[in-house]
Amino acid sequence: MRRRDSPSTTRVTTLDMLDGDGVEGFVFGGPGPCRTLVEAAAAWERLRVATWERWAAERAGAARGPCLDPPYAAVTHDALSNEASHSGYPVAGFAAHALRAVDADLEALAAFQRARPAAAESVAGPLDIFRCQLNWLADVATSAGDDRHAAEQLLYGSPPNSKESPE
Repeated sequence: MRRRDSPSTTRVTTLDMLDGDGVEGFVFGGPGPCRTLVEAAAAWERLRVATWERWAAERAGAARGPCLDPPYAAVTHDALSNEASHSGYPVAGFAAHALRAVDADLEALAAFQRARPAAAESVAGPLDIFRCQLNWLADVATSAGDDRHAAEQLLYGSPPNSKESPE
């Protein structure tokens, strides 16, 4: 197991907050750099803006299709949700479930904005991107329904080198 430094020497990064909550890392399941949720929450307060900016540039900016996972620390510390990313739509889930999941994520986002307006304002741009990503999924689920092929085309476009590709 990795040795955890004392809080005064712990170095928490935006990557720790993208893929974990500071206490646990969720990509590989190992411990995060912080010993407690209180320590991790303080780190999140310092890193919220930089983490959301990294999310917008690297995750949402490079994703093929919508990026439905907010930074994981935002789920833990700001009570956002990531239900849409777990809906499985359109690969395995159904449109109705995706729409309920998007509604839950949008409500959690609105609740965060009501409860913590200054914190929400500090990351307004990335939150708008997240909202747009969620609405994109909802629009596809509404228009394509459970037609998986149509939904995949609307979300991801034609696969590279497909017959529908202009090349």
